[in-house]
Amino acid sequence: MTRPWDDDGWEPDQPDEEAINEAKRREGLLRERVEELRRREPYFLDDLDLMRELQFMDELAHAWANGSLVGLTTAMDYCQRNRRPYPDWATEALRAVLLDMPHPCGAQDLGNMRKRHRQHEIDRLCHGMVCRLKTEGMTWEKAFAETSQLCQGTSAQGSASAMRDRYLKVNRAIKSGDAS
Repeated sequence: MTRPWDDDGWEPDQPDEEAINEAKRREGLLRERVEELRRREPYFLDDLDLMRELQFMDELAHAWANGSLVGLTTAMDYCQRNRRPYPDWATEALRAVLLDMPHPCGAQDLGNMRKRHRQHEIDRLCHGMVCRLKTEGMTWEKAFAETSQLCQGTSAQGSASAMRDRYLKVNRAIKSGDAS
């Protein structure tokens, strides 16, 4: 029985020595990946479990590369059930699938969400800078002015009063529990 992911470029008419060398090379690469994962995730029972999992994920990646959505969904299901992080290929594949889907809110709403998120990041950055300068002994007005000076030429640039407004905005959000 042949599976779509079994076609990896190896031809049956290769000399046995070439096939053996290729198998040894693949085993060496697999062992390197096992060692790398062993350092990051030491809870695996043994190298054989890890190698089987890596081979399984490689088969699923190959299936996805050949156009099978089942490869992606199986990988996601497996990772979720076994509390594993998604492999890089699965994250990229999921992102590609999601970007191809039509957005129910429309592109304009999505753009507005991105702008709001970016503005929240800028506000939190300025809040953090003011807090740090204040803890170093500056007065509020000097901290706002210094933050304004430090942000010149960046997307966070603004006057000292703009820094004060950003600081107060984030501070209100923190007090109300809306800050993330």
